Amino acid sequence: MFKGRSSIAGGFLLVTLFLGSAQAEPMEPWSGFYIGLLGGKTFATHEIHGDRGAYDESRLEYYKLKPKPFVGGLLFGYKMEFEQTILGIEADVLFGKKKDSFWHPNTAAPQYDNAGFVELGIHGTLTARLGYSFESITPYVKGGLAWAHVKMQTGDLDGAAYDPSDFTSKKGVRAGWTIGGGVEYAINERFSIRAEYMYMDLGKYTTTNRDRDQFRHKMDMHSVRIGITYNF
Repeated sequence: MFKGRSSIAGGFLLVTLFLGSAQAEPMEPWSGFYIGLLGGKTFATHEIHGDRGAYDESRLEYYKLKPKPFVGGLLFGYKMEFEQTILGIEADVLFGKKKDSFWHPNTAAPQYDNAGFVELGIHGTLTARLGYSFESITPYVKGGLAWAHVKMQTGDLDGAAYDPSDFTSKKGVRAGWTIGGGVEYAINERFSIRAEYMYMDLGKYTTTNRDRDQFRHKMDMHSVRIGITYNF
């Protein structure tokens, strides 16, 4: 497993060194479109809170599910340079899938009681970008829209056998907001590499099963990625 990741990182370094060897003279301010590749890992947290009879009526309970997929994807953007200030817009889409689940036993009975799972799939951002260039190095901040495809199911079995009426489920694309930043290094006039961090908040929502138990949900994510871009 680690051997494969080391090979990818080694290959990325070799490409960087090769492109860097072609670096020309100091670059002039440039505006235009670019595309790129991203890779990294997303750390998601999905909280499920029991309310109004959900889980155990005598108290409120909540669980944290933490899917953490390795991701890879595409980056598209347009930027304008005004001397050292850089303004732009970017969109990215990351592919990767991971689920997490819980089964919590009923302390008063041998059967399982509370259960649930969440699966994080494809996700991405659409952001405005502001940077300040120091020759080849540009620190920047980003902020805007975040989205993700999420599947979720949870329920309270009440220590009994499986009953569909105990469960609630939801799947689809959820939208929220994101903010973050990073550092970009221009290898030459065409290629640059970057490392960045993005925080994504997908908000809160409520689901109800057929027994009228309500469950409150909250999901956010931390995404760390590196990338390489090509300027047209």
